[in-house]
Amino acid sequence: GGPPCRLAFAGYRHALGQTGEGPGLGEQDKCREQGAQDGELGPAATGTCASQQIRRGLRERLLQRFAELGPLWVRRQHRASLANRVWDQVESLHGYYADFRPQTRLAGLIPLMLLCVVFPLNWAAGLILATTAPLVPIFMILVGIAARKRSQEQFREMDRMGRHFMDLLTGLKTLKLFGSARRGPQVEAVSHAFRKRTMRVLRLAFLSSTVLEFFTAVSIALLAVYLGFHFLGHLQFGTWGDSPLTLQTALFILVLAPEFYQPLRELGVHYHAKAEAEAAASDLAPIVVSAPFTQEAEAGAQAHNAISDLPAVRPDRKSV
Repeated sequence: GGPPCRLAFAGYRHALGQTGEGPGLGEQDKCREQGAQDGELGPAATGTCASQQIRRGLRERLLQRFAELGPLWVRRQHRASLANRVWDQVESLHGYYADFRPQTRLAGLIPLMLLCVVFPLNWAAGLILATTAPLVPIFMILVGIAARKRSQEQFREMDRMGRHFMDLLTGLKTLKLFGSARRGPQVEAVSHAFRKRTMRVLRLAFLSSTVLEFFTAVSIALLAVYLGFHFLGHLQFGTWGDSPLTLQTALFILVLAPEFYQPLRELGVHYHAKAEAEAAASDLAPIVVSAPFTQEAEAGAQAHNAISDLPAVRPDRKSV
């Protein structure tokens, strides 16, 4: 669910309406071959291929929507904002579809498989893994709220910078005419503000990865402490029946523990891509997913038709 998924459905539906069928197998094979040449294998190549198809369909859908909304709506929008939507905001969806969405499937499947292996060996170790695993998604949700806000601010600052630069290029002749063509300090100030917001987003992404590593290390250490105290005789619970916990079984469980948290850690690394995609989708979804004509576009079309229907009146020429 969410705006990125609605955008993906709209882009796929647009491609389906144009070709009458989904993306061809030949196109998918070419994309996978290109991913293999770039060093991407398995889910990474499949996610990259799906991301390319979705972004291409979204760009075509956006251009079609601009044509449907008409020249009056397009003229009311700034050219830098339209270019930012078609290129930068659509491009920011790549990490969500190529990395985050496939990783959500792995993060839900691999830990469950490992729990099915660990629980028959020692129910206390399985309980520790199952209890500490939700710490990673909970922290990702808390970080995602702040990351989504920072990403929206970054997109607004990027749009403002693009507008400012486009206005300078458009009015450069006029500025030269009045001797005010030197706008270096203003451009530098806008670029510095955008750089500061970008560093805030990156700082938050690195902080989230560090905290996720901390929670993972603490969880593995807690499991190791339980196994150590069990062999010392201080914790005599966790085994099924009278069968004792052997050293080989304990080492096997301890080796599986990092693999249990690895998909969750990878999901946390890619979680900032979800926040960035949601920030971009909140601006693109009203245009892509809405009805073919908004009220503003309908009013503009009615006004254009009313002007076209007016009779051509020529003033009478009086002889002098």
